[in-house]
Amino acid sequence: MAGGLISRLGVMAADATRGAWFLPSGAASHYYRGVLYSSGKEYDKAIDAFNEAIRRNPAFAVAYKDRGVAYQARRECGLALADAQRVLNFARTDRQLRKWAPLLHCNRGISFKLLGEFERALAEFGRALARDPRYADAYAERGALHQAEGRAERAMSDFNAALGLKPGHARALRSRGKWYFYVGDFPSAINDLRRSLSREPEAYAALFLFLAQARAGQRAAAAARLRRHASLFRGAAWPRPIFDLLLGRASFDAAMLNSSTPGERGEAAFYIGQMHLLANDEHAARDCFQRTLAYCTPIYAEYTGARAELGRLALPAS
Repeated sequence: MAGGLISRLGVMAADATRGAWFLPSGAASHYYRGVLYSSGKEYDKAIDAFNEAIRRNPAFAVAYKDRGVAYQARRECGLALADAQRVLNFARTDRQLRKWAPLLHCNRGISFKLLGEFERALAEFGRALARDPRYADAYAERGALHQAEGRAERAMSDFNAALGLKPGHARALRSRGKWYFYVGDFPSAINDLRRSLSREPEAYAALFLFLAQARAGQRAAAAARLRRHASLFRGAAWPRPIFDLLLGRASFDAAMLNSSTPGERGEAAFYIGQMHLLANDEHAARDCFQRTLAYCTPIYAEYTGARAELGRLALPAS
């Protein structure tokens, strides 16, 4: 809740100071306004502000860096890759910029992963770790990629490396919690997902925590906790319908009807399949998990989850 309030205050501050007489009119003021908009997830406005900063100062490296992050948040990965590469090019002749190299390579890895170019993503995470072997973010992201490609042991090794360097790393805790869920170790999944949510609210971690608790026989406690988490994502168009589904506020058909992309349809099928499993209807669950594999790509946690469930149900994964 506090994080959402801070983000909203950032947007208000950016709006309120637009053209204010007490701010300088140069590139820096537009850059800082972009940072405030980014903090509030107003990425369109952030990019406009960064564009103006760069127009006024075409060598404004940090504006390219942060514009790239905003592009990535909008899933405009080609533009994100280009901005990260621009800063890496600047760093060849500016030693002060080289401190950003691990972050930039990691961000490029995330963009390649989102584009489905897993080999290039893996290479970028490797470059990040070559620059900084203690960069926890790169271990966490590389672990998630290993997990998506079915390399479970390597994924766990990277999650543990990230958490060894930064015990409260929310991304690594989320991913390791899902890893435990996939292998059916629900108590360990509950522990990691709870810890991740205490550090960083995230909708899918809350959904997987509900499933882990419900599968561990803690259905009432799972629902009570999910209701609390649902209040944090009240304004989200998606995956809000999945919260309603798991809490019994929406039917299976309503969850599917409220999905608007193939990925969302695959996610809905996965969570409907989980509800069938909780009702001991394995046949219906199998059908749902097969639909998840048809709709989702391997970067979805639900794809990996469906593959794991089909394995436990003794069906082929594809």
